[in-house]
Amino acid sequence: MGGSYTQINTWTTSANNSQFTPGVSLGLAAGDPASTTLFSAANFPGSNATNQSDAGALYALLTGRVASITKNVILDDAIRKYGAFQPVVKNRQREFGMFLQDSWRVRQGLTFNYGLRAEFQNPPVNVNGVYTRPGCAGVWGVSGVGNLFAPGVLTGSLPLYSQVSSNDTGFDLAPLYAPSVGIAWIVPKSNFGPLAWLVGRSGQSVLRLGYSINSVREDASTFSVWNTNQGRTLSVSVDPGNFPKEFGTPGSVLFRNALPSRVAPVDPTFRCPSQRAAASPISIRTCESDTCRAGTSGSSASSPKTPSWRFAT
Repeated sequence: MGGSYTQINTWTTSANNSQFTPGVSLGLAAGDPASTTLFSAANFPGSNATNQSDAGALYALLTGRVASITKNVILDDAIRKYGAFQPVVKNRQREFGMFLQDSWRVRQGLTFNYGLRAEFQNPPVNVNGVYTRPGCAGVWGVSGVGNLFAPGVLTGSLPLYSQVSSNDTGFDLAPLYAPSVGIAWIVPKSNFGPLAWLVGRSGQSVLRLGYSINSVREDASTFSVWNTNQGRTLSVSVDPGNFPKEFGTPGSVLFRNALPSRVAPVDPTFRCPSQRAAASPISIRTCESDTCRAGTSGSSASSPKTPSWRFAT
């Protein structure tokens, strides 16, 4: 009889501040008049498009002409604000189990071993609440939970990314009860030549046969998919194609001057990109899991397990 307890703490961060250090791309931005008025076949006789592009890139580099600015802001886990903070993610997973094991000597030379283990594997959780999730209702979107292949049914709502808490889990696992049985049989001695050579003459060989189920800890990468959701980091990149108002006139942004920027939102709850222009950003968590089956509002799973047979002599 015994038990075990396992806790896995995972803390990740960025040591070189690469996630929030701005990146400036020098070049002729789309719509920059220099690309058409200066670097053309008329001004560079005998040149091809590649030569003109190379000349434009060299000109942009020497003059500090900015084509785009790449920048991210990080959600601080303490003050819950976006800014140039050190990204810190703290995850945890706990697992504990109990087992009973015994053996029964059926007769001389034959032993029966048996046992049962109860494994309780808790799902991983994000301790410092920097992940976001759309929730079960967000996965189904405007169609509504369970309305698969139902054209015209709009009982749901626009998806939202909502900040998770330390109590939110991506999945729930039912307890695993893993039996283990086996026998050990001492092979009787034999005086028959080939068999005696194989098993021995004095009954020293033991034949063992067993069956057991072992639990497998669920890979935490199934949980860290939340890490790729928007919210932990936000892009505030600027370029003339996507954000012309913030960037300004193409060709007017020079590296020696103040660079344009976008203001990051303060509220860490916001709409999915395709829906961000509609309604007010109110997040309501209605489901217990992001993984739903048709017609259900939540899900649970069995602990991963692997049955195995053992045969040895």
